[in-house]
Amino acid sequence: MNNTFKLNVSVFLILRKKDEILFYKRIDTNHEEGKYSLVGGYLDGKETVQQGIAREAKEEIGIEIKPEDLTVVHVIHHSASGNYGEFFNVFLETIVWQGDPSNVEPDRCGGLKWFSIDDLPQNTVDYVRLALEQIRNKNFFSNFGW
Repeated sequence: MNNTFKLNVSVFLILRKKDEILFYKRIDTNHEEGKYSLVGGYLDGKETVQQGIAREAKEEIGIEIKPEDLTVVHVIHHSASGNYGEFFNVFLETIVWQGDPSNVEPDRCGGLKWFSIDDLPQNTVDYVRLALEQIRNKNFFSNFGW
């Protein structure tokens, strides 16, 4: 019997347009309902974090991003509440993409909105807010939920 610990990996996109970042409002996801977060999701396996967030960007907001145009800017070791387990949340940033971001998943997304990193909405997901603060302070790694 293999009791090897498994760590989940989530990827998040920091899509920058000048001094603003694209957020989406979470609905009907059973997690962080009604809060603003970033485009993101789990790795599917057999993909790099860059390939994973490029896939998520296509699925969630209909844009194309080349993996080589993405930079890992922060990692959070996250102990999630409930039965969600532990995660490495990897935040990747780009200013280069093709297409216009649109709400491709209206059943899970209550709308897209650009916000300044210096003026985030009050109802931003806590670990997303932490990551953006850490990035602004030039810290590459943090812990959340311990």
